[in-house]
Amino acid sequence: CVKYKKMLTTLLLLVLALNVGTIVDGTSHLADPAARPTTLHVSGPGWTYNCTGYCSALKTTATIPGTVLMGGGSDVDAAFSWMIDRSGRGDFLIIRAAGTDAYNPYVWQIASGRLNSVATLIITSRAGANDPAVHKYISNAAALWIAGGDQYDYVKYWNNTGVSVALGQLVYRGVSMGGTSAGMAVQPQFVFTAATGGIESDEALRNPYASGVTIGQYLVRQKYLNGIITDMHFVQRDRMGRTLVFVSRLLQDKNVSSVARAIMADQDSAVLIDQHGMGTIVSNKPNGNDNNVYFLEAEGKPERCVAGQPLSIQDVRVTRTSVGDHFDLVRWRVDSGDSWHGYELDVQNGHISSRNNSGSIY
Repeated sequence: CVKYKKMLTTLLLLVLALNVGTIVDGTSHLADPAARPTTLHVSGPGWTYNCTGYCSALKTTATIPGTVLMGGGSDVDAAFSWMIDRSGRGDFLIIRAAGTDAYNPYVWQIASGRLNSVATLIITSRAGANDPAVHKYISNAAALWIAGGDQYDYVKYWNNTGVSVALGQLVYRGVSMGGTSAGMAVQPQFVFTAATGGIESDEALRNPYASGVTIGQYLVRQKYLNGIITDMHFVQRDRMGRTLVFVSRLLQDKNVSSVARAIMADQDSAVLIDQHGMGTIVSNKPNGNDNNVYFLEAEGKPERCVAGQPLSIQDVRVTRTSVGDHFDLVRWRVDSGDSWHGYELDVQNGHISSRNNSGSIY
């Protein structure tokens, strides 16, 4: 009798599955065309929203906090997979101020069933950034990615708007957040805004107060990024000099009490910072391909950091990390790994020299 009851129960479950639907990503989807992954396009003044997946059934999920800082170039698959794993199989949102929804199929493919949806929200004005619909889309995200582009567009359109409020709410709620290039630039406390365009290292070293050295604060408050500024495309665009100027300005202008820090990522590299402040270095390429992440620390007032004169600062500590290394942002030191290397930099009259690194500044 028990045997026949079990067979009947199994048969009933099969019938229900065929006629009612299936459970996908923790959500019941009816067995009809509307339940299949679809696309959705919505727009308003100053914004557009393009979604792939189960877009009509956005969901709230349990998430795990985390931060991704990516240095531009090719997107690092492992970083997106890590964020997807922390999303609770929810809705992954990309935000940007220009461009397309090209991230949607890329992230959806990496997710391979681990997400409810992937969407791109393009916000092109402050009016769009203050639209309640935009705030709702961001607030619903279970993981959020800030695409590359021009970081001044992000500062100009999003800072002190509904977007920045919604981003703060995501951090408070424990949602993972990441970004590449300009999307990396705007995540720490201190932001190179590029308000007057970019600046090369040589020009910044000659005059730390050149018009191109524009530093702002807080588009979003990330837990382990206080007192920090970032730079991207690091070795590829020879940006050590301007990063040294950035941290010198933080110290000279008393934006920090006594220690200024920076995180710099080469192209094709990223650091994944977990909820405990432990960073792991990842890349699509093996070590030795200019795909490192650097952690820099300067302490005390610079020897000379004034307008119109070359920079001088001493004893700047640098830790170069590679794929597989782990860096503790709380204690600001390497936790484990085989490829990391520590050295010091000095700047005298705008010229950089290194110690304990075979004369190289990188």
